[in-house]
Amino acid sequence: WSAMSMEEIASIEQGMDINGTLKASDMGVNLCFQGIPEFSQIPMGTMIKFPSGAVLKVEEYNPPCKEMGVKLASIYNTNSGKKIKNADFSRHAKFCRGLVGVVEVAGTINAGDEVIVEFHKLPKWLARLTKN
Repeated sequence: WSAMSMEEIASIEQGMDINGTLKASDMGVNLCFQGIPEFSQIPMGTMIKFPSGAVLKVEEYNPPCKEMGVKLASIYNTNSGKKIKNADFSRHAKFCRGLVGVVEVAGTINAGDEVIVEFHKLPKWLARLTKN
């Protein structure tokens, strides 16, 4: 799976000065969350749990790519009517492009589902080794 948050999409849209509404589907993600403004900062290993019992595991950050910038530049203009540059997406989506992961437990995911985000915690023995 791949996902972004509505808040991050709005930030990219604003930064790129897009003359329309940027949609998650424009960026190839298959899930979109609301109410998690810094969604892309969720650490690897975090579990996202749905009411049906479905569980998604965060694997890594999904960095912006050049190809997506070219695609968005072909779809949108700026509010002033100027052409969007191919590199604009990479510049404005840095650190807020979303996440990718695996399905840990299969289940139904519905629009409007309230989710529980269980942040990954390192085991105590490993946490001790990573402290300065």
